Amino acid sequence: MDHLSCNEKMAISSFDYKAKSWAKSRTLHAIRLLIGYVEVENFGIIEKVLQYSYFCYCSNCLTQVLKSSMESMLKELKRKIG
Repeated sequence: MDHLSCNEKMAISSFDYKAKSWAKSRTLHAIRLLIGYVEVENFGIIEKVLQYSYFCYCSNCLTQVLKSSMESMLKELKRKIG
């Protein structure tokens, strides 16, 4: 599994996957986007925990994935923000 950190808020991981019904494997691109922090209490200690949104695309062309994922992420963030 390859990991690519685009910037401090986004990371991409690519890997091959083959379902039983597929003739050949396909490349999946998983994208992790940092959307904020949440405060949680563990054993009386309050900690800031990273909060992420995840997206996954099936494609053999990473440049198309990056373009469409950025568009999807922006739409998702606008929806969450309101």
